[in-house]
Amino acid sequence: VRSFIDRVCGVRDMHEADMRINEEASVPDMTLIEGPVLHRDSTTKSFKKKEAQMTPIALTLTVPGKDTSIIPISSVVGVEPIDSAAVSQKNAVQIVCAGRPSLCLALGSTWEATLWIQAFRKATRLAKCDLLNVV
Repeated sequence: VRSFIDRVCGVRDMHEADMRINEEASVPDMTLIEGPVLHRDSTTKSFKKKEAQMTPIALTLTVPGKDTSIIPISSVVGVEPIDSAAVSQKNAVQIVCAGRPSLCLALGSTWEATLWIQAFRKATRLAKCDLLNVV
């Protein structure tokens, strides 16, 4: 079922609201998706605007000129959409990580949320292939 949904929702070089996804990315330092997001972890109550960039190795969240958070893709256990009533933001995606608090990204549209979920799926597939030396 998942492969069918991935084929139906497959995106190649689509642009919307500064969001980019690159389906051909396979090099560890190549960007899968990037763009502005609202970010919150489970220890805080407010969302903060950050720039996000995902490679097959890590998700990087940056406040320009300030702090940077790096979340290894290998620590991501799951990514799922969240109901807007749960976090008071529309188009939110929850990222569950092993050994650290869950993260929440609020995105500009349902389409952007779908792009980020697809990028996480691609990154985890690439990470599994790299572990098996298949790529």
